[in-house]
Amino acid sequence: MLPTRAAKIAEILGDASRWHSHGRGISMRALSSSDLKLKIKDFGANNELNELIRNYHGLAIDYFDRLRHRAYIHSQLSNKRLA
Repeated sequence: MLPTRAAKIAEILGDASRWHSHGRGISMRALSSSDLKLKIKDFGANNELNELIRNYHGLAIDYFDRLRHRAYIHSQLSNKRLA
């Protein structure tokens, strides 16, 4: 069941006629809509968590910029360099 759900989510997110852009973010509201049904925790509602995440993001952007990496993915398993 999970691969089918993941494929459906990927199909919806990959629909260029729906989103009209590759360079624009997708809102939490759209991601948690009845089509996608993603469960999203709004860390912005928690001031302490919001500050911690934004500080981490700023440090990560600075670090990878210094290494001249254009993109990266951070997951629970590891950090991955993209390009």
